[in-house]
Amino acid sequence: MIIGIVPTGKVGSRISFMERMMEEIEKSFKKSDIDLSCQMIPKKTLNIPKLAYNERVGKHLTQPFFDLGMEMKNKAEKVLTEEIRNVLVVTDVDIYDPPYIELYGQANDSVALVSIFRLRNKATNTKLLERTVKESVHELGHTFGLKHCKNKDCVMNFSLNEYDIDDKTQFFCTECSKILKTNGREAWASWDWAKS
Repeated sequence: MIIGIVPTGKVGSRISFMERMMEEIEKSFKKSDIDLSCQMIPKKTLNIPKLAYNERVGKHLTQPFFDLGMEMKNKAEKVLTEEIRNVLVVTDVDIYDPPYIELYGQANDSVALVSIFRLRNKATNTKLLERTVKESVHELGHTFGLKHCKNKDCVMNFSLNEYDIDDKTQFFCTECSKILKTNGREAWASWDWAKS
C-alpha cells in the first residue's frame, strides 16, 4: 500500500527532513501491522495553491490543498502500478478552515494535510521532526477511519497545543490498531474507551 507524500512550499527543500519523516510514518503504521510505503508524488516540491491564500485573514484555506492532493494522486496512479491508498500534503504555511482558525492539520476520507507552521514553536530540528511525524500519522489515521482517542499516549489523542503533541507517542494504541486493521470499518463508537 502506498501513501503519496506531496510537499508544498519550502518544506520540500528539506530533503533529509522529508526522508526521515516518511521513514517514521512507515514505522508508526508497521508497529500496528499495517505495511505501507511513503512515496513522494511528484518527486519535486509543489507551489502553494494560489487560491489558498486569504489576504484578509493572512492564512491559507485548507480546501485547495486537499484538491491538490487529489490531483497529484490521480496523476501518479496513471504511471504507478500500485494504487495510492491515501495522500499526505505537507506545507509550511499557516492553514485554517473556518471556524477553525489555528490548525496543525486536517483530513478527509483520502487526503491528510499537515502544516509545520505552528509545529515550529520553540522546536529544535529534532523536535520539529517528531511533531511533524505525530501530526502526520494522526491525520493519516483519520483517512483510515480513526476518530480521536482518549488514550493520552495514542497518536490519535486530540492535541490542543504543541505540548500535547510532545506528550503523546507517534504510535496507535491497541484499540486504535484494531480499528486500523479493519480499515476503519469497525464501529468506532462500539469501543467502551471511546465513549464520551
